[in-house]
This record gives sequence, structure tokens and C-alpha cells, in this order.
Amino acid sequence: MVDVIDSTIESIGCFCVDSVSSFTRNRILTPKTLIKFILGLQDHSLSAEISGYFTSSDIDIPSVSAVSQRRDLLYPEIFKSINRRFLSSIDNLSTLNGYYILAQDDTQISYGQDSIVCQYHLNALYDCINHVF
Repeated sequence: MVDVIDSTIESIGCFCVDSVSSFTRNRILTPKTLIKFILGLQDHSLSAEISGYFTSSDIDIPSVSAVSQRRDLLYPEIFKSINRRFLSSIDNLSTLNGYYILAQDDTQISYGQDSIVCQYHLNALYDCINHVF
């Protein structure tokens, strides 16, 4: 996944509100850090997510406002592109009758008033046939 994020960042201008000036200044929240943070979000408040993510890294903790402002520089399509690139990177893996046999160890199911939400933590996803995470 890191390779997919890196290759997407090489063309970050295609996914920014202002392709000339967005992400040109040196900030705590680089595009890579911001994207990895967003992809790792869980179901906590933004301040709790920021605190949990950045206290375990060597980066200063940004404010909620800073994260929101940097996020507003990106078009949502960047995440669709990352997802497409990631999925296409596993096309050459072996399958069983066309199905990938995957194992994961962390699932959260939430039952709302009108919906059911099922979250999988893909950082723990394992391909049982190809023996890769």
C-alpha cells in the first residue's frame, strides 16, 4: 500500500484544489502523512484520532484545524485512485476459482437505526494462497 501511496503522491497536483500551490510549502502534514492518517481513521473524534496517530510518531502533533485545512486541499478522488491502484496491484495473485482467500483478524460491525456498517482493518489482511499481507 505504501508503494501505491508514493506513486499517487508523485502526481499529487492532479488531486489538489490548486495544483500549483497546494502542498508546496514544507509542513508537518506532508501529503503522504495526511493520506496515511486519513486511510487509518477509525470511529473516534478527529482530535482523538490525531492524538492517537501522532503521539506514536516522531512528528509534532498538528491541530484539528491544521488537519482539516490540509484535507480540504485534496479532492476525494485521490482515495478512489489509491484504491484502484491498490486493487490493480494484486491482479497477478493466485486465486481459488477466481476468489482471493483472505484472512483478517479485526472486524467491527455497528448496527445503526437504518443501516449496518462493517469495518475491516486491512492492515491485518492476509492472503492465504499467496502468503502475503
